[in-house]
Amino acid sequence: MDNKDQAPAKVNETSDHIKLTDISGNLWLAIAHLEEYKSELPQCIEKHRITRTIAQIRKALVFYGYTRHSNVDLNNDNTKAD
Repeated sequence: MDNKDQAPAKVNETSDHIKLTDISGNLWLAIAHLEEYKSELPQCIEKHRITRTIAQIRKALVFYGYTRHSNVDLNNDNTKAD
């Protein structure tokens, strides 16, 4: 049997799945590093851009947190027995 005739190896879907909670944790860490870097900069356009970017990332993460928790609450409400 040639290699091309063999069935493809099974892929573990859970290991390939990127968890959004891990990503959000990494983004909060990235924000902390950006804040530290920003504090070392003199007043310049780059500092202003970093400040705006950090604000946008924070808003997105907070929104993600609210939607994630509201989806969990909705799912829990659907499973309650009368």
